Parts: sequence; structure tokens; C-alpha cells
Amino acid sequence: MLTGIELIISLVIVFIGAITAGTVSFGMGLVIAPVLLLFLPPQTAVVFVKTLTVIVLLMVLIQARKNIRFHIIKWMILGGLPAVPFGVFILLYGDPGVLKIIIAVLILVLAILTFFEVSLPFANRKHTGLIVGFLTSMSNTAFSVGGPLAVLYIIDQKGDDNMIRANLALYFFITHVFALSLFMIVGLIDIHIAKNILIYFPIALIGFICAIFLKNQINKNTFRLVAVIISILGSISILFNELFF
Repeated sequence: MLTGIELIISLVIVFIGAITAGTVSFGMGLVIAPVLLLFLPPQTAVVFVKTLTVIVLLMVLIQARKNIRFHIIKWMILGGLPAVPFGVFILLYGDPGVLKIIIAVLILVLAILTFFEVSLPFANRKHTGLIVGFLTSMSNTAFSVGGPLAVLYIIDQKGDDNMIRANLALYFFITHVFALSLFMIVGLIDIHIAKNILIYFPIALIGFICAIFLKNQINKNTFRLVAVIISILGSISILFNELFF
């Protein structure tokens, strides 16, 4: 269990991550993972991020359920679910130091993609969703990041902000719940981790409530910039720590 300044920092970053996910339905892992990885083993950090993200996504789904368009994400879900066991295997048997470096590099790349809103080639082809769903789900399960790939795909489907938010939430909720069930089966979630997660639940809830009020009032570009900067700085800290210490 984290204590002292580490606990305070992690609570603050969970709050920011919950606002991010509550506002745009992704990005919690991008914001939280770099900081948690400074204090926790990769497996524990990924389980924390995944569980807290599911809680926030459930609240997003309840709020945005009328904007769900299942046909937009059906291929992503079909591609994403089979990828979850691969992600669990990587997380379970991967070297912790190597995992931290891979996560940090992925976050750097995806944060840059998010900031520049890069368009995906072939995004409008019928079965591209299978590939996007598979890669996103495997990356999210193993490393707790990968959301921007799905975001870029859904944005290219030309829906409005509410549709994008609702469908992202549904895709991530389904694949995350499946991942958590496998985490429990293989022993990555135990009573100790469950108790620790309970400490962060109120902060995640408060962050989501703030997101409800901020969603239509904040400048999304400004908020995205702040989240990306936090992600990049956290990733650089991980790389520096793993490569030079």
C-alpha cells in the first residue's frame, strides 16, 4: 500500500485521470500509468488502472447510453475480445523492467498521436475495426494504454462528440471487464489489491462528477494538452529511472 507523499501524488493523478476519462471516455491509463509505475510493479499498476477505468466507464455509460451506436464498434469488440488473453499472458510473464520501458514508449507515441489527432489510414474500410480492436485491446490489457488508437478510428467514423464518447466507453468497458475477469482467474487480483483500490474509488468518483460539470465548459484542446504533457513527463521519468538507475 502506498503511503505518505506517494499516496498523495497517486490520489491527485487518479483524480486527473478520472476527469480525463469522464470527459472523453479514454486517457485514464495515459495519465495514471506513468505515475503509478514510479511506485508500483507493472502488474499491480495495470490492475489498478484497469479497475478504476471500469468504474469511471460504467458511470459514463449510464450517462451517455442514448448515444450508443453499436454498429460502429461491433467489429472493434469482435477483434478486441480475442486479444485480451494475449495481453494477460504478456502482463503475467513479461519482465517488469522491460514492461515499464515498453509502457513508457507506448505512452509517448500515443500521447503524441492524441495531441496531433492523426488520422488512421483505411479507417473507413469495413473490417479495419477488427485490427484496431485487437491491437487496442491487447495493448490496453498488457500495458494499460492503447486508447488513442481506438479514438482515432472512431473519430474517423464522423460522429459527434457524444457518439464518440458513448461508443468508446462501451468498447472499453466490455474489453476491460473481460480482462479483469481473467486477471482474477490467473491471480493478478487479490484481497490486498482490492482493498487498495477501495481507497482510490472515492477520488475516481469525485473526478467523474467534476467531469460532468466540466465537459461542456472547458476547452478540450487545452485539457488534452495538459493530459498529454502529464503523460509525456511521466513516461520520460519512467524511462530515465529504468535506463539510468
